[in-house]
Amino acid sequence: MVSGAEDAVAELAGKLAAEGRKTKALAVSHAFHSPLMDPILDAFREVAESVAFEAPALPVVSTLTGRTLTAEEAGSADYWVRHVREA
Repeated sequence: MVSGAEDAVAELAGKLAAEGRKTKALAVSHAFHSPLMDPILDAFREVAESVAFEAPALPVVSTLTGRTLTAEEAGSADYWVRHVREA
């Protein structure tokens, strides 16, 4: 997966397509998991700290850790901030 500035990602996708590789652009509003998210992290943390989270009722595999999401992680603003920024 590639994330970043739209023009740079499109250029890379074009190069990959020219090599015969398949690409698919995701319909997203922002370049999640990239440095382009850094400016919103403090504000996002404030919102995440104001939310009352509950433990998942069903097992959820975290796309951040690759493990089953723990109740502690699910309720942690730090976890959700990392989720916005990290792959």
